[in-house]
Amino acid sequence: MKLLIPIILLNLCFAQEVPTQADIAKENIHRFFPDIPKHYFKNFFYSIRARDYDFLLQNHFDPNVYSPFNVFKGDSKYLTPTKDAHPSFANQDYYFEDIAKTGFGVCSGLTYLMRKFHHLSFYDPFNKLNESIPLEGKDPEGWFQFYKEKIDNVIALKPAIFPGFKNFNELSAHPVLGEYLKELTLGEWVVKNLTVAGLTQLTSIQNKKIFSLDVDELYHDLKFRLSLGYKPIIYASKHRDTKFVKEEGWSALFDKEKLKDFKGKIKKLKDVIWIHVLNVYDIRKIDSLGSFEIMTWDINTVHMEDVPRKIIIKANGKIEGDFKGVGYVDLYPHDDFEIGQIVMNKLEWCSLNKIHKSLCKQRKLEF
Repeated sequence: MKLLIPIILLNLCFAQEVPTQADIAKENIHRFFPDIPKHYFKNFFYSIRARDYDFLLQNHFDPNVYSPFNVFKGDSKYLTPTKDAHPSFANQDYYFEDIAKTGFGVCSGLTYLMRKFHHLSFYDPFNKLNESIPLEGKDPEGWFQFYKEKIDNVIALKPAIFPGFKNFNELSAHPVLGEYLKELTLGEWVVKNLTVAGLTQLTSIQNKKIFSLDVDELYHDLKFRLSLGYKPIIYASKHRDTKFVKEEGWSALFDKEKLKDFKGKIKKLKDVIWIHVLNVYDIRKIDSLGSFEIMTWDINTVHMEDVPRKIIIKANGKIEGDFKGVGYVDLYPHDDFEIGQIVMNKLEWCSLNKIHKSLCKQRKLEF
């Protein structure tokens, strides 16, 4: 995250125009891949952090040990879409026009940011904890820094209490904090896409279907994770024109001229690939053959009636539902690692004192 945000801020301060998403991608992709030692260190770090999740699962299945995933019990109200828990802005270009020209969407960034706030943010609307908050009117910079520190903690997978706000929707609707959350959404997009996890998604854009064995495996993977009390994240992809990628290579995806000149057909990256990243909040079998439907929490809109979106996985691998033309669905790569870190950090925070414990258990302040 720290790699991207200064770049955005510098562009906002000194450039006549806001940066394009392709510019941001080009600036940041060089930080991940040509620097081979750091790249491999990051992968090594991922493998170490994976042990957290495996260790937590061992404790979960041990009948003599209190399941660490019980830290999610107090978050049950976030398992179905509500306006209070939904961001006040959506994955649409016009919401980000003052920050960047988001030509091909930030669904992964906003989906992950939303889930972090669902599990790690707590609200104290009347400031019963008597935190010393600088007055927004008299000291706007001090006020912003006060809340920025808390927001940064959530992004870093650490819990935080937000006095003066009722819920995530209200927090994200504040004109100043909302803009900062949009910047962080772009940062999340970079971290989630310009990494091994992100590139793994790109291999799914070929026109393939899920085989029967994969259908069953995906169902049980999602059902198990939902049973732990959190929303797993998936990505759905559509088949687009992959000939361009085969002929020009992946780096050409961020080259405007190559995109423009490719037989005069491709004008934007989204003409080459379509990938959508979503929170899953429910899963249901729909026939005896093994077909099932996935209920997803879509961040492409702020209109709550359109937020629940259904993906139907047929037993034969055919995919139907609200997203037309989807050819592949899978768990987002490395999502378990992030959940492992959330659980570890939350376990520590929830055990610090009685107030934290009551917030984690029932999301109520008890002194």
